Amino acid sequence: MNILIVDDEHMVCRGIQTIIERTDWGWTVAGSASNGREALELMEQQEIDVVITDIKMPEMDGLQMMECIHNRGYRCEMIVLSSYADFEFARKAVKYRAMNYLLKPVDPDELIKDLQKAEQAGQERSPRPLSQEQLHDSAQDPASASAGKKSRRIIEQIKAIIHERYHQDLQIRAIADELNMNSSYLSDLFKQYTNLTFTEFLIEYRIQKARELLLTDTGMKMYEVAEAVGYRNPKHFSQIFKKHVGEFPIDFRDRVH
Repeated sequence: MNILIVDDEHMVCRGIQTIIERTDWGWTVAGSASNGREALELMEQQEIDVVITDIKMPEMDGLQMMECIHNRGYRCEMIVLSSYADFEFARKAVKYRAMNYLLKPVDPDELIKDLQKAEQAGQERSPRPLSQEQLHDSAQDPASASAGKKSRRIIEQIKAIIHERYHQDLQIRAIADELNMNSSYLSDLFKQYTNLTFTEFLIEYRIQKARELLLTDTGMKMYEVAEAVGYRNPKHFSQIFKKHVGEFPIDFRDRVH
């Protein structure tokens, strides 16, 4: 289970990480961020199962970040931390599916219990890939076969939208609205058929298009390449490109030309 810690106090992040690392549950602290904006950038780079977040932070606070997570259709559990026993904060946190609202200083036992609940919730929510037996049965059953064809058509529609609009701000929630479907169901269906989350598939396609641009157009600036494939932040684009390709885009272009 991948956990992201979001708090503008470094010592708080470090303390929570220590609590997690001292357990024998095999959980991974995938990263930490000092505000909501940094957290969202990290979530674009890797799949996060649980977000542990403070409320009051600079640039983008915890509630604003949670709203973005909700609107983008990310499938993760959220645990909120705060120094304030504020009912209004708690009410808004629950609105965006927060599992619990913990007061600082965090009680290690309570945090671990919440993480156990989050892991169980994630397992119950995760789509199970179709087995060979299920695929065979669906082929024999006309009703199942029809449902399977419909699902595959939906997946192809999503892929077509990505291929056409990858340079725009694409979110699974907006596509679900466009197709008159539930975003959570659509997210699960997409992963079941592609073995990738929507975000992972989108990133891979954007990186593919970036490589094509870098191979064919040597005159483009890096920020122009980033914008052409859907990234408004050139630095963020470079980091994602390096993670997937193994080198920064400017180094990739210099090497192939």
